[in-house]
Amino acid sequence: MARMLADKKRTLWILEGKPEDPNAPTAAEINGGENASCSIGNAGFSIGASTPNVENDGSLCEGASAETPTSKTYAASMNIYRFYEPGTKQIKVEEDFVFQAFKEFGSEVWVALRDGGKEHTEEAEEGDEVSIYKLIAGGMGRASDTAGWQKREAHVTVADGFEDKWVGGTPPVAGGGGGG
Repeated sequence: MARMLADKKRTLWILEGKPEDPNAPTAAEINGGENASCSIGNAGFSIGASTPNVENDGSLCEGASAETPTSKTYAASMNIYRFYEPGTKQIKVEEDFVFQAFKEFGSEVWVALRDGGKEHTEEAEEGDEVSIYKLIAGGMGRASDTAGWQKREAHVTVADGFEDKWVGGTPPVAGGGGGG
């Protein structure tokens, strides 16, 4: 089996809204969003399932610890780069779209994340595996590290998640020849 180096090959899109079927998003729904991959810092970026909530729900004969997962939880962390007009040094809103999407407390932002071997410049297509998340903005913190690029820490809560779903709803066809 072949493995592939991660090599920072992740693509994040800010979607126009919730896909009609988040368990089988279409390429058009994902590509209709804006590619945010170059607007979010790689260091400190994470999004996905977290430790589930559990309940100690064992019978009397099972002893003190019989934890059973009861609900899924998610976590997210990201630093968003800011974009300025070189001449005026004012915010360049059209390039600063990720910050603009998250800056209002309570705003809902739907995103799609693709991990894997494709470059961030490649559009989503049928058979890609993506995860869809509904994020709720909780305010923009100030970065403690002021070296490097201007960036802000986005405080976000993952309100819903649809992880590891196939674009178009169907896994890709296995390549190669058959057995024999």
